[in-house]
Amino acid sequence: MKAAMTVLALMALTAAASGEFATGGSDLFSFSGYNNFRFAVWGRDGHDPGNGFDFYNRTTWSPGVSETLSAVISFDTRFGFTSWDSVTSTYLSDDYTLKLVEAYGTISFTPEISLSGGRFKLPFGFGYNRPGSSMPYYDRVIAVSAPIFAMFGGKDLGVMVSTDFGPVAVDLAYTNGTDSHADTTVSKQFTARLSARPSEWIALGGAVAIIGQPEMETIDSWSASGLDFYAYGDYPIASGLTVNYEGEYLVLPWPGPALDNMVNEGGGDYNFSLACTRDVELGILTAVQPAVRYEILSPPEQVVSGDPVPETDMSALDFCLNLHTGEMNTVQIGGRNYSYENGDDGHTDIYVNWRMLF
Repeated sequence: MKAAMTVLALMALTAAASGEFATGGSDLFSFSGYNNFRFAVWGRDGHDPGNGFDFYNRTTWSPGVSETLSAVISFDTRFGFTSWDSVTSTYLSDDYTLKLVEAYGTISFTPEISLSGGRFKLPFGFGYNRPGSSMPYYDRVIAVSAPIFAMFGGKDLGVMVSTDFGPVAVDLAYTNGTDSHADTTVSKQFTARLSARPSEWIALGGAVAIIGQPEMETIDSWSASGLDFYAYGDYPIASGLTVNYEGEYLVLPWPGPALDNMVNEGGGDYNFSLACTRDVELGILTAVQPAVRYEILSPPEQVVSGDPVPETDMSALDFCLNLHTGEMNTVQIGGRNYSYENGDDGHTDIYVNWRMLF
């Protein structure tokens, strides 16, 4: 009952606050976000529960003090989620209410140049940074949940300079290197992203995340650079018919020093998504969008010289039918199939989700 009341309160708050409340020329109460109401059937043997409902909310407050000063504060809320605990070998609750995601302020020197400071998403990983409110699937790519991705991407505390000169944009971030687990207490992380839109139907980008550790009394120095290349776009092929595509390639090296008699094997991830949106006029149904995405994740490994590299690759095949009822609501019927290189049994999860924007 307490969880249900909290959900209702969140929905009422976000519904009432959606839009903007202007005071003295400033937008102090500008809220946005989305809710996911999902029923899932889990395919993994022993998953507890085997099926059930869950709820996810992302709420973002974007107060604007003036044309020069603004801020972003966002929160996540989850109910009905579980995660595997390897220590107890059981599924434990993974719920939380109003967990902080981002909190940063921005000074805009000109419409093209700005400086942000606080806790923000690092400009690395298209699959991590792309808006969740418009994904043609329930889940993000599996790479962003892998421990190795948190060494280069994720969220961190620091400063970021952003420039946007029409078709080309640049983001440069200097951060603690701790929130994303990219480092220790000494060395910081530098992240840079270059993105461009040469045409209305395609956007391209590349990013680098440099992490490492300076030499200390008992620790050898090391450095590693993660790389990210991506492209996405919407290509109209006929009136009311559009092809939507996304592709990404990540280079994820071993995040540690080179040791004697050991070999650092690099890893990576690539994924490609293809969808097709057809506008329709069928009552409340305004568009139909089938989508499919394929991904292979190869974690980096540190192995003894001469030993074979462990078979730790995994792949995921996502499929989803999106039924759009206007711009603010989508019903998703889909699933994800997991496969493992080491021969472990694969499984398929199936879901029905209602995504509601506000």
